Amino acid sequence: MQGKLMEVDLGDEVRARNQAMTEKAARRLLGEVDGADADNPDGRRAKKPRLGRDGKPWRPRNRRNSDDIKRDQLVEEILRENRLDVYDVPETQQPQYEGDGDADDRIAEEFRREFMDAMVQRQQKKKTAAPPARAGARKADEEVLKGPKLGGSRNARAAMRDLLLKKEKEKESRR
Repeated sequence: MQGKLMEVDLGDEVRARNQAMTEKAARRLLGEVDGADADNPDGRRAKKPRLGRDGKPWRPRNRRNSDDIKRDQLVEEILRENRLDVYDVPETQQPQYEGDGDADDRIAEEFRREFMDAMVQRQQKKKTAAPPARAGARKADEEVLKGPKLGGSRNARAAMRDLLLKKEKEKESRR
């Protein structure tokens, strides 16, 4: 019995279901629509909701309809009319270039201009940064307090620190 397939009878219910599916497929090929497919004349199934990792369906994206776009345009127009000229917005003048060969030059010039503007802004930020506090006073304290952190409570260490700083000041005042 090797190499031969045995036919197994699965029952009348399965046979009837297979016949129904075969007939349905044949009608679909001929272009007929039966009652079960009346809700989807294209022959497409209804889309299943996509599920996230937690098993819940994805939330639909908030798409902007035409009413939202019109409202935003109206708001922008009102804001533009009532704009306060607090900030000077420079009008960018685009030089007119002719030909394809000049496009590279134009792009290079724009990049150079933007880069230089950004560099000037960075330099201005560096100039306006506050200078660090006087480092001399802090270094003197650190030199006096060099060494391992000894045990004891925080208050005891603070008292010892104050004592060492006081001794250092007395030494400097004697000089």
